[in-house]
Order: sequence, then structure tokens, then C-alpha cells
Amino acid sequence: MSQATMKKSPAMQLEPPRMENGKALRIAGLRGHYTPETMKDIFQLWMRFAPHIGNIPGQVDRVAYGLCFNALSPGGMDYLAGVEVSTSSGLPSEFPSFLTADMFLSSMKLWMPSTSGSQGPAW
Repeated sequence: MSQATMKKSPAMQLEPPRMENGKALRIAGLRGHYTPETMKDIFQLWMRFAPHIGNIPGQVDRVAYGLCFNALSPGGMDYLAGVEVSTSSGLPSEFPSFLTADMFLSSMKLWMPSTSGSQGPAW
């Protein structure tokens, strides 16, 4: 019995994370509540949100952000997958917006797999 040869896929190259001083931003998007058992489902929130990128009223650019908040609550944390918007006026009701304080960011460029299975932006 011979062993099957595994086909190797090329490794995805990511830029190294970097630290930045950030400014206050208004972020709007889809929100979910997650417990330690359900945090694996944050990916599904991103898959629901990704098709909206580029079509959100007042969207500033195509950079997406993940916000964690209420993380110290005993019932889990809240997470928002969103983009920067100039105003909350005209946003769909399912897109809450939050104004962040000035922040210190850990930033890295990541590509989400597209629905076609290829690597690259999903939008």
C-alpha cells in the first residue's frame, strides 16, 4: 500500500503586525455577543458583513475593523465587524455605530478567503 502524496498549497504571506497611534473613529457594522464557547463564530459575523463593504452610507475607505467591547462582563463580550463611517446618518438599522476614543492599535493586514475559495478580499 503506497501513501498518497499530499499536494502542498503555497503559504499565504502576511505583513508583520505593527503598532500605531490611532485617532478616534466612528465604526459601523454588524454586532454580535460571544461567550468563550461561541467566539469561534466571529468568522461567521465577518462572512455576513463582508458583502456590505463598499456599500455602506458614509463609508470612509475599504479598511475593516474588529471591535471588542464589554469584554469584562461575566456573560462574554460584544464584537463588531465594521468600517469607518463619516456619520451615523443613513445607516441601516442593523448597523450600529460606535465612536472610539483615541487608541493605540495593533494592526496587521489580513486577507479573508473569498467565497470562490481563492485567497484575496471577499468583496
